[in-house]
Amino acid sequence: MKDIHAGIEEYVAASIAGMLSAEEEQELRDHVAACPACRAVSDESRKVADLLTSALAAGRPGAGFEEKMAMKVDKKIDEGGVAAAPARRRRFLVPAAAAAALLIAVGVVIAVSD
Repeated sequence: MKDIHAGIEEYVAASIAGMLSAEEEQELRDHVAACPACRAVSDESRKVADLLTSALAAGRPGAGFEEKMAMKVDKKIDEGGVAAAPARRRRFLVPAAAAAALLIAVGVVIAVSD
């Protein structure tokens, strides 16, 4: 890991997203424990990520929503109203879009807090 202090926002965001190796995670934890400024950034970023996760979970559609939507899209395709797309790609689009939105929101919040 390079200079954690200089890139704390990026390291914390990567940690929140689960993108750090076990060794990088430990290095980040060690640095945050020893550096009050970076600990403040980490704590604030994690609080925001938790709030966003809670907000998104509260608004998550009920069980079967994705399957119902996929069936409606399939029906439109059968009727010729939507460009054909592989079913597996459509079924992963909603969760992938939600994950991307969460990562973008965390990045924006981190950038704004600078």
